[in-house]
Amino acid sequence: MEKELGVGNFSKVFKVEHKQTHEIFGLKQVEKTEIQRLKRRHPNIQNELLMEKQVLSDPRMRHPGIVRLFHTFQDERCLYFLMDYLEGGELWDLMKYGKHQVALPHSTAKFYSAQVLAAVQHLHQQGIVHRDLKPENVMLTMKGQAKLIDFGTAKNLQDTKLNGPEFVGTAQYMPPEAVTNGKPCPADCSSDLWSYGCMVYQMYVGLSPFKAASDYLSFCLIQRHDPEKFFMPDCIPQHTKDLIRKLTRQVPTDRLGGGGDCPNTGYAALRAHPHFARDSAGWDSIPLESPPPHTEEEKNVMEICSRIYQGTYASSNLEGGETLYHLPPLQKAVMVEWLLKTGKLFTYAWIYPLFHESFESARFNRIRGRGVIGNSHLEEHKWMDCNHHNDEPSIFFIVISNPRVGLEGAADALEAAVKSINMMVPTPKFVAICGDITGLQQNQGPAFERARKILAKLWEEIELLIVIPEVMSEVDPSQSQLYEDYFGNVGYYAFWAAGVKCIVLDETPFQHEQEKDFEDWFDVELSDAKLTAHHSFVFSSTLWKRKNPNNSNRKNLFERMKDNQITALIGTAGVGEREEVKPKKKPKDNEPRPTEIVTVPDFCPLPDAASASKPLDVLVVSCFDDHCTYVETNAADLPTE
Repeated sequence: MEKELGVGNFSKVFKVEHKQTHEIFGLKQVEKTEIQRLKRRHPNIQNELLMEKQVLSDPRMRHPGIVRLFHTFQDERCLYFLMDYLEGGELWDLMKYGKHQVALPHSTAKFYSAQVLAAVQHLHQQGIVHRDLKPENVMLTMKGQAKLIDFGTAKNLQDTKLNGPEFVGTAQYMPPEAVTNGKPCPADCSSDLWSYGCMVYQMYVGLSPFKAASDYLSFCLIQRHDPEKFFMPDCIPQHTKDLIRKLTRQVPTDRLGGGGDCPNTGYAALRAHPHFARDSAGWDSIPLESPPPHTEEEKNVMEICSRIYQGTYASSNLEGGETLYHLPPLQKAVMVEWLLKTGKLFTYAWIYPLFHESFESARFNRIRGRGVIGNSHLEEHKWMDCNHHNDEPSIFFIVISNPRVGLEGAADALEAAVKSINMMVPTPKFVAICGDITGLQQNQGPAFERARKILAKLWEEIELLIVIPEVMSEVDPSQSQLYEDYFGNVGYYAFWAAGVKCIVLDETPFQHEQEKDFEDWFDVELSDAKLTAHHSFVFSSTLWKRKNPNNSNRKNLFERMKDNQITALIGTAGVGEREEVKPKKKPKDNEPRPTEIVTVPDFCPLPDAASASKPLDVLVVSCFDDHCTYVETNAADLPTE
């Protein structure tokens, strides 16, 4: 034995040299005592070892894309599998930059998507379903050729005696039929196609589409997945998006290449997909052994990303006012995603605006899909314990309700409030703007423009949430487009900030066919908040009062928030009414925190409203380890240096 190459769930792999021929192999070693120890919680472990031996010992499995097993043997202590030495490491390793997971260059991603597919097709033609396809189970030769490994959880469709349970695989790659333990149908070749689609997505983005804070949440996302409505970032080419959608359909027989004669005619249709086109020759022109050289565009993208990451791009380019806004959209999207995955996109205030027409445009183009770029669970899930000595909160934020900048004096007041917020010490984590921004029913464009310019003056490190008013869609549906024109794709979305989860709701889900999509999304977000957030808030404009109009037995939204231990619902006061804000009581030990309803005072009350709101009031929400406080204060009285 020369050196240890890696450690699996219950095995180790070593580099070994044949004493006589000096050939190099990989030797997988499994300790018998470890097998006996794991049998208590993993009773199928012996079958998995026998399945791997059965599959790889079959002469029909000889294929350039499948690891070769030469011999198996044992001694008193261990079992041994003598296999190909794959010195290129895992495919997963190629998708790393330092400690970060990133996407592959597009030419490389296309190459490996074709190589993996060729190996999977050969498996399926022999009646074998892999059932654990993922980048960690694809190893590379020194030349870069991909080979599938790890067949312990495989399923033999012809000789079934060693087949294990249906619920197998790695959570974020498992197809729906595996998540439901083979219901309504057991795994077949179409099941691998779902996992393969997840791998293709990861090659182009850096993470699986169903990556979540826990396996349970991954399963929720998988079971609710609708490929036609699933958001995919713009760094994925359109043809590849289409391929992923067709591979991740809920019904196995509906997946591209699945159903019927899957390994033959099905795969012919799959290989003919435009994703695999290369020049005019298509699939046949994709190289067999080594990935193609990077294109000049890919080299340029990687050079710029590396310089930004290392901090050398700013000094050489920004002084001349150069931005990356002029680049083709796909190149910009690839760079944005790469910098996001490496944690650099928002490290400095100037980086994200490089890809936009202006700083103002960058400020209001952060929402994508149903999240906020840079404020997902991945980047902002860590809670910092409070400084108990100084009784300081872990984080705090500001809520401004109904600024109504179209009314007399309101715009100047909002500008003064923004200035006060910028001077606060410490700095608030974010500012939420809830409700009616203009205060007008007609000719709202100038007021929206004024509000946008004022809010853009918030310091770059202070995040901004926009919560659109409930009455917007009921009074004038065209207002939705105005909000989008000036403040980006606002609507309902989720937002993370230093271990605090925020769920922003609007009225649109309760119109027509959108409601079911919203219900599924909201349930997953509530579960995520309950399982992983230190505190969680729902922002809305009295949306909690509305029950599902199509199902009188369905709990209303507020009841579901309480069930999931949401810290508080924060909303605007209704015209002419206002609920008092009550201080939050600390719960008893091991007692779930009750969900509070916190009504924010109007920043700019309507002139004719019989409201208790005082002009220019804002709400300061402070989050401590075991409770939160809600303090109304005048914007001019915010603490500064």
